[in-house]
Amino acid sequence: MGKRAAALDLDGVILDGMTYHITAWHEAFAPYDVTLNDRQLYLLEGIKTRDVVDIVCAQADLPLTADQREDVAKAKKRVYTSIFRPTPLAGAAEFLRTLQVHGYRTAIVTGTTRYAAEATLSEMSMRSCVELIISSELNIPGKPDPAPFLEAVRQLGVPKTHCLAVDNAPAGVSSAVGAGLPCVAVATYLPKTDLTQADHVVANMKELTSWVDLEYESSTGWGAWKISA
Repeated sequence: MGKRAAALDLDGVILDGMTYHITAWHEAFAPYDVTLNDRQLYLLEGIKTRDVVDIVCAQADLPLTADQREDVAKAKKRVYTSIFRPTPLAGAAEFLRTLQVHGYRTAIVTGTTRYAAEATLSEMSMRSCVELIISSELNIPGKPDPAPFLEAVRQLGVPKTHCLAVDNAPAGVSSAVGAGLPCVAVATYLPKTDLTQADHVVANMKELTSWVDLEYESSTGWGAWKISA
């Protein structure tokens, strides 16, 4: 037995920011005449920027040099920073409050920088709801590798089964499941059929909040999370 925690992705769970990422990726690759579709980019959500460049180059058979790939990554970050406006995902604030009410410790597990995550949460008045941020500066592999979620449970000091992972992208779900955490996926930008690796899939944050409340009634907030699809 023991108290629980939750490890949450940022974009697509707390932050509604993927439209900015999509625009930035299109602009970053535009000089190389690469045709990207939005679904292709949504499927790569949660993966570190530089790794996405390599994946897109492989998918498009684009022979960019290492320097050119760095330029694309820098351009993407520059465009994103210039257009980004922090917008909370519908239902995110209520979900974070629900975790607090139930006494669950909360971590953010994100592929962005700590500074960006801190600033975004603060601007959305949500920083006080989050105890821990696992960000891209850590010297560990990014999603879909299990390392980010493993680092979250290590720093939270809870057993894997006591920490609920919440993500909305295939890479994040793969990371959480590979780390051995119970995982709920949110179909924020992709259909549920793209997220079936998760233990449970919900349509939106409102549904997730209701699920957490119902689960609390049966578990009283202690021990391993009880998940049924």
